[in-house]
Amino acid sequence: MTNMNKLELNKSELQNALNQKSGSLISESAAIVYSLNTYRIKSKASVFGFISARSGEGTTYSAVAVLEALPKLLGDVSAVLVDANLSHTDLSYQVGFPKKGWANWLANEASYDIEDVVITWKNTAGLGVLPVGVNSNFVDKKYIAKFVDVIALLKTSFDFILLDCQPFFSDKLSSQFCLGSDKVVIVIEAEKTRKFLVRIMMEELQEMKIDTLGSILNKRRYHIPQWLYKHLF
Repeated sequence: MTNMNKLELNKSELQNALNQKSGSLISESAAIVYSLNTYRIKSKASVFGFISARSGEGTTYSAVAVLEALPKLLGDVSAVLVDANLSHTDLSYQVGFPKKGWANWLANEASYDIEDVVITWKNTAGLGVLPVGVNSNFVDKKYIAKFVDVIALLKTSFDFILLDCQPFFSDKLSSQFCLGSDKVVIVIEAEKTRKFLVRIMMEELQEMKIDTLGSILNKRRYHIPQWLYKHLF
């Protein structure tokens, strides 16, 4: 785990990313990394959830983009992305859907180190993914309630813990995964997500005392030709 004060933002890399086409995932991810790091230094926070109102809005895709942007913008940093989407464990499948994960760790009462089941992401030092794992009882409420124990342990080893949360309105357990977050990032699919759903979700998150750090507008469509768009914006 890196000393918080030693993490310095690479301003040239940040500017290059922000100079990408406005609204692109590269520029959106860079802006989120800047916000994560700023809030982390200010409040000593390290756990950030990524959540959408409905499925299919690109939450996993966006969280992975932010994970990969962290070392590019902050240098020698350690971060783990946790698959907390029980309704669609796409992140776990991307790392081969290993049998052991955080659910097994909870079910087996911490019989092994949680770091042992963190999988290195794309051979990148410092970046990892923590899969769900295979366990027939992992949806049991008692395991969901103890999910914060997993987060507490990860805090001792990683600078940033990112949570790939399941859609907020998928079931009643969805919001439980947000409880361990210091802040959440809302993922919104352009031209698809209904505004009133986002508003209701944010109101319910606020009632749970879960604050929003920012948002990622995913899958933005450009109806203006790119050459003209650059001149206009």
